[in-house]
Amino acid sequence: MAPSSPDPAAWGSYPVAASHRRLLTVIRRQPRAGIGKRLAHALRRLFIWTHRDPVDAEVDGFRMRVSLHGNVSERRYFFTPHWVDPVERAFVEARLPAGGRFVDVGANAGIYSLWAARAVGPSGRVLAIEANPVMADRLAFNLTASGLADRVTIARSAVGETTGKATFTLDARNLGGSSLRAASVSATGATIAVPVQPLADIVREAGLTAIDILKIDIEGWEPQALLPFFATADRTRWPRHLILEHSPQRWGRDLGAELATLGYAEVGRGRGNVVLSLRPEGAGQPA
Repeated sequence: MAPSSPDPAAWGSYPVAASHRRLLTVIRRQPRAGIGKRLAHALRRLFIWTHRDPVDAEVDGFRMRVSLHGNVSERRYFFTPHWVDPVERAFVEARLPAGGRFVDVGANAGIYSLWAARAVGPSGRVLAIEANPVMADRLAFNLTASGLADRVTIARSAVGETTGKATFTLDARNLGGSSLRAASVSATGATIAVPVQPLADIVREAGLTAIDILKIDIEGWEPQALLPFFATADRTRWPRHLILEHSPQRWGRDLGAELATLGYAEVGRGRGNVVLSLRPEGAGQPA
C-alpha cells in the first residue's frame, strides 16, 4: 500500500452498521480459548465480508478509525480488545505513572500510545515513532479523535544507527509487518524512502530527559535501534522498563544477552513480547 492522504471526514462518518452491532458485541464477549476463539474468528470474517471499510468505533473508550483490511493489529484490537497483549497492557497500567514518559517505537495505529496517553494524564508525555506515512496518519487521527493528541509527540521517522534516508519495505497484507529489514517482511509489497534517525536524537528532539517505559516493535530491526542508544545516552536517560518484541530469529545476534549485560532483567512475557526492567546500577545478576 502506497502512502495516501489522510481521510478528511470527521470521526463518526463511518459508523458500525446497525445490523452489525449485535454481531460485534457477540465477538467481543468471546474468551480467547476453545470454542469461543473459533466462534469469534468466524463471526469476525462474516463482519469483514459484509461491512464497508473503514469503520469508526469506540474501542476501550478510545475513538478510532479502523481499517478492516491490511493491518492485523488494529483489526484484532477493534474486534477483541481484551485479547490484545494483556500482560503488556497490565504492565503499562501498573508501572506508568501519572506525569510519566512513554516511548512507542513502531507505534502503528497507536494502540500502545493510546494506552500510555491515558495513563500519563495531561502532565505526562508520549513519544510515538512511526515510519510508515499511512500508519502515522492513522495514529494522528486516532489520538485527535480520542482527545489525547496534546499529550503525544509523533515522530514520522524510522529508527536506525545514522541520520539519513532508508528503504522501507511495506507488507502488502499487513502494514504493521513493514520494516527496514526487508527479509522480515512476510508479504513483500512496495518500497518507499523514509527518514531515519538515531533513537537518541529523536528522544532529545522530543524534549524527553527520562523514560519510564519504552515499547519497541519494528520487525527485527530492534538491535539497530536500541544498541546505539545505549552506547551514547547517559544511563540516567535509559528506559526504566522495556517492552520488546521477541524476535531472536530475526535479530542476527543475542540481543537479550546484550540487554542483560546492560542491566535489564526479564520480569514478564506475553505472547510476542518480553518485558524487561533495569536493575539499579551496581546490582548483580538475578539468581
